[in-house]
Amino acid sequence: MNPYKYILYARKSSEDKNRQVTSIEDQIKELKRIAIELDIQIVEIISESKSAKKPGREGFNKMLQKIHQGKADGILCWKLDRLARNPIDHGNIAWMLQQGIIQRIKTHSGEYKPSDNVLMMQVEFGMATQYVRDLRTNVRRGTRLKAERGWSPSPILPIGYKHNPLYLAKESNIEIIPDTKTYKKVKQLWEMLLTRAYSVADLKRHGDAIGLKSKKGNYLTLNTYHLLFKKTFYAGIFDWKNAEGSKSFYEGKHKKMITFPQYEEAQKILGNYHRPTRCRERNYTFPFRGIMSCGECSGYVTAEKIHQVICTNCKYKFSIKTNTQCRKCKTDFYEMKKPVEIIKKYYRCSKKKNKNCSQKSIEEEQIISYAGNFAETMKIDDRFYEWAKNEVLYLDSISEKESQVKELTKRQNELIKRLDGLINMRADGQIKNDVFITKSDEINKQLLRVKSELLHERDYKNNTRKVALKNLSLARNADEAFENADLKGKKNIIRELGYNLTLKDKSLSIITPKWINYLKEYVIEISAQNPWVQPKNKVDKYSSFRDFTPLNISLLAERDVK
Repeated sequence: MNPYKYILYARKSSEDKNRQVTSIEDQIKELKRIAIELDIQIVEIISESKSAKKPGREGFNKMLQKIHQGKADGILCWKLDRLARNPIDHGNIAWMLQQGIIQRIKTHSGEYKPSDNVLMMQVEFGMATQYVRDLRTNVRRGTRLKAERGWSPSPILPIGYKHNPLYLAKESNIEIIPDTKTYKKVKQLWEMLLTRAYSVADLKRHGDAIGLKSKKGNYLTLNTYHLLFKKTFYAGIFDWKNAEGSKSFYEGKHKKMITFPQYEEAQKILGNYHRPTRCRERNYTFPFRGIMSCGECSGYVTAEKIHQVICTNCKYKFSIKTNTQCRKCKTDFYEMKKPVEIIKKYYRCSKKKNKNCSQKSIEEEQIISYAGNFAETMKIDDRFYEWAKNEVLYLDSISEKESQVKELTKRQNELIKRLDGLINMRADGQIKNDVFITKSDEINKQLLRVKSELLHERDYKNNTRKVALKNLSLARNADEAFENADLKGKKNIIRELGYNLTLKDKSLSIITPKWINYLKEYVIEISAQNPWVQPKNKVDKYSSFRDFTPLNISLLAERDVK
C-alpha cells in the first residue's frame, strides 16, 4: 500500500460553468478510480467552486493547513491548474514541495516529488497563470468591442430590459430587447415622473400597485427607484471602459424609453438625492400638501386634521384625537348617543421661515372651491377646441424645424472632424496619451449629446402634436374632470393647469402657464371675429385664420417638451 496520505482536491471555476469540461463530480469519480488503481490512501476530499485567478480560496487554504499539521502529505488532483492559476498560490505549492512538506502531488497524467526537477512543474503552473491573464485580456477586449458596437456588455441590465435569447442562439442581430413583463411599467413611471405631479415615493406606490418587481420577485425599494431614475441607459447612453482603461460613454442601439433631454429634465425634478427617511403610516392624507407655499413668507405649507365632538351631555366641544372623554363632564365619547362629529382638514404656514408670519389656516374645502373655480375659468368652447385641434394637425403637417436639425447636423460633423484630427495627432505623436484621453472623452460626450438632441428634434413633431392635443383636451374638460376626480386627481389637474400655488389671506392664488394665457387670447379674438353661434359655418372655415400660427403649437406643449 502507498505509504502516503493524500487529500483529494477538486475545483471548478464559478466563472467557467459553461466552458469547464470536467465537473467536480467527474473529477472526484475519476480521481477515486486512480486512487484504487494505485492503492492510494485518501484521508479527506476537499472540493470548491471558486476561481483560482486570485489567492484566498477557503478549501485550498484548508488543504495546505492540514498538510502543515501533518494530517496529510500528498495531494491528488486532476491537473496542476486545479491547484493554482496565480503566482502566489503556485509559489506556495512549489516551496512546500521543495521543502518536503508535500511529499507527493499526483495528477491523472503524472506525479511530482521533492527530488524532481521543478522546471516542468513551474512551466505548467506558468501556463495556468498565463491562461488567466490571456482570458482576462480577451474578455476585456470582447466587452469593449461589444460596447463600441452599441450594446451594453453588462450581464445585469436595468429593469425593463433583458438579453435577447435569439441572439445567443444566433437567430437575431439584436442583443438587448425590452422585457415584456416590465418595460411598459417602467416607461409609465418615467412618464409620470416627467409630469412633475408625482414624488418618487408616489411612483414606488404606483409601481407596487401595478406589480413591478425585481428579477427575484421582490418589490423594489425606494432607494432602488431613486437609482433607477438616474440611469442614462433608459435614454440610450451607457458607459464602459475604453482601450486605455478609462470610462467612456457609448450610444446604445437598444430601444430607448426616453430622450436624453427628458432624462436631463428628470434629473432636475429629482434634484439632489439623499437617503430617504422612514415614513410614518397614516390613515389619512393631505393631498394639497407639498404643492403650495405661503404668500407672505414663502414658507412651506403644512396640514393638520381636526377631529372634534360636541358632547351630548353638556354640549361642550372637544378634540378626541388624544382623549375620548369630554373635558367638562368627563362623559366618554363611546358612551354618547349619536354625538355630533366635526372632521376637518386645515392647511397653514409652517412658520419655519418666519415665526412671526401672520397668515392663518384655511380649510381644505375652501382650497377645493378656489381650485374648482380656477379649473372652470380654463374651459374652452367645444367648437373652438375642434378648430384648434385641426389647426394643430395642419401646422404639424407643414412644420419641420429644419433650422434646428441643420444646425445640429453641422455641429455633429464638426465634432467628428475634431475627433478624427485628434486621433491623427495622437498617431503622429504630436500629443501625449493622457491629453488624448481627456480631449477625446470630452468630444465624445459632446457628440453623444448632439446625437441625442438631433434624435430629439426629429421626434419633436410627434411629441409636440401629442402634448398639444393633450393640453387642449385638458383645457376643454378641466371643470368637469376636476369635479369628478378624487382628491389626488384634483391635485394633479391643478398642477397641470397652473403652478406657483400660494396661500395668502385665506385664499388660493394660482399662476397660469403661458399656453393657457395665449389660448384665452385667441379664444376671445377669434370668437369676436367669427361668432360660434353660426351653425352653418364649419370648423374648416376658421382654419383660414393664420393669426393662430404665432401660437406655433409648441406653446401648447411647452411644459412637457421643454
